[in-house]
Amino acid sequence: MSDWQTGATITGPYLVARNSASTGIHSDEFAQNQGFKRAIVAGPNHLTFASTLLEQELGERWLEHGRLQVRFTSPVYDQDQVRVVFTVNGTGEALAADYQLENANAVMVASGSAAWTPAGGEATVTAPPPSSPADELLDLRALVAGEQITEDQVIARGEEVSRFCQQNHDQLARPGRVPSSYLSPLLFGPARRFLNQRGVGPGMWGEIDIRQYRPLQTDTPYRYEGTVLSCRRRGNLEIVDFLFTARDPNGQPLCAISHTHLIPHRDRTS
Repeated sequence: MSDWQTGATITGPYLVARNSASTGIHSDEFAQNQGFKRAIVAGPNHLTFASTLLEQELGERWLEHGRLQVRFTSPVYDQDQVRVVFTVNGTGEALAADYQLENANAVMVASGSAAWTPAGGEATVTAPPPSSPADELLDLRALVAGEQITEDQVIARGEEVSRFCQQNHDQLARPGRVPSSYLSPLLFGPARRFLNQRGVGPGMWGEIDIRQYRPLQTDTPYRYEGTVLSCRRRGNLEIVDFLFTARDPNGQPLCAISHTHLIPHRDRTS
């Protein structure tokens, strides 16, 4: 923590991003159909570079009260080198930091902020833009704003978490720990099944806001809730905004995630 002073710039090492998925935008064929060079590395993989550095500097409290926001801005391809650069705006109880992830060509691939999640229960979620009229949508016509995803159970399997940490240079891996960046794919899992059931095509992640209230443990079942917040169109993109929550057996929130998912349609004019 000695380097984390207001006004400081903290730069992590370049790390190799690796692709862990093989469907949708993470496959060469689909990615190239959408105008990309090849398969894209999933956002949580290189987001780990930021969350691991935060936890390394801030300790266990990061898993208890950390808030991590990110907006993915450019593709990261398998074997790309990426590093995180933090600008510290506040420390201690007033922790605030902006950061960006950049590749070896100095292209910003993601940007975001880090802070503490407010104490005293669930944070207020900023309302997303209103839904577009149904006749402007294709895939997302199948969804309704305010709709609940069927309640489910989520479990961070120890073996899968260990593999995720090893692949993404997370040297803080230890039994029982669930890293911040793993929470997003964990809670997106039921939403992906929900989208598949509705015939919604493959997409990619746009923005994520992770708010932690208590650490999750591996191999432990948690109650899952998901809500569709809005469905909208922007040019040749359809955008669905979700809210996911994991709760303990007493109904207390462990983490909440606002998640924006992008569905591209390159065969349609804007």
